[in-house]
Amino acid sequence: MKKCIRWRFGSGGEISKSMLWCSKLLRRTACRKQTLTINSLPDSILVYLFSFLTFLELCNVSRVCKQWYILSKDFSLRRVIELREHSITTSQVKQLIYYHFNSFLVELHLRGQSRSLWLTPFTPKILAKLQKFSPNLRCLIMEDFNFRSLTSEKCVKLQDFPLTLHHLSIRNSIIDRSVFFYTNIGKPVTFDLEILDLGRCVYLADGNIHQWPNLPQLKELFLEGCPFIDKHLLESIMGLQRTLKSA
Repeated sequence: MKKCIRWRFGSGGEISKSMLWCSKLLRRTACRKQTLTINSLPDSILVYLFSFLTFLELCNVSRVCKQWYILSKDFSLRRVIELREHSITTSQVKQLIYYHFNSFLVELHLRGQSRSLWLTPFTPKILAKLQKFSPNLRCLIMEDFNFRSLTSEKCVKLQDFPLTLHHLSIRNSIIDRSVFFYTNIGKPVTFDLEILDLGRCVYLADGNIHQWPNLPQLKELFLEGCPFIDKHLLESIMGLQRTLKSA
């Protein structure tokens, strides 16, 4: 039922103080109902606006309020994650995989700590988790990481990276060439890689290339800045990878 307001008139037909108070109260209530804020927008509009923000900006937005925290976790906002502006450790990469990576992620940019490359090696287990949580990843760009270990079992191989990748870049990183290009003969793995960037990788020319992975779609291979790269090595790579053309 609607509340009835009883108006009282004073002597001489003047409006009493109670009526003036009620009229002011009604005006304030009407003004409040007409006031719109950004939270008055539908969630779909807010998610669309959030799509123009970077990953780090989304992390800051999530601290505004509970509603924005929930909306910033929308999977559709995790298609591209760019983190090359800040160096991260392998433990931080693990946390990112668990809390932020999903099937919508298609492009990932990471930069390690160049001052402590030897202290924090990147292991095949981390890449296996990356492939599990991001099955549709297409582009992976990593800089300043250590993919080499004292034991060959813990060294990262090319076949350890997600098979869905079309573009892989590990510039300024440490690899073991004798292990990196190793492929299991009993279980051959076919990659969809079109671009492989190994520029300025250390120990790329260490050891001999005994095997070459099956890369039928490879079109571009970057080796600039790698130490001890000679003409003989380039000719052997060109002979193993027929799809490449010398630039």
